[in-house]
Amino acid sequence: MNTSLKGSSYERAYKHVLKSRGYDVGRARASLGVFDLFAIHGHPVSELLLVQCKNVKRMGCMAASRLAVKLRLLDKVPVFATVRVVHPHGKVMFCEH
Repeated sequence: MNTSLKGSSYERAYKHVLKSRGYDVGRARASLGVFDLFAIHGHPVSELLLVQCKNVKRMGCMAASRLAVKLRLLDKVPVFATVRVVHPHGKVMFCEH
C-alpha cells in the first residue's frame, strides 16, 4: 500500500471514530491544508476540532504532543478551536494528543 493510500485510510478510520462520538466530520483532501480532518460538535456548534493524523509507528507521544503545540500556535487556527494530533501507539490505534 502506498503512503498516500495508507494515510487516507487512517484518516477515514479516525473519521468514523469521531462520528461515533457525535461529531460532524469533514476531510481536507489531497493534503491541501495543515489539518486532515475538521469536526464540529453540537448544534449550535459548541466545539470545533482540527485534527492532524500521523499514521507512523515511529512517532512517539512526546513528538505528537510537541506537534500539537506547534499547530496550535499557527496564525490560521481560531482561538476557540481544539487541535489534536492522532497517531498509532503500541496496541492503541488512535493515540490522541
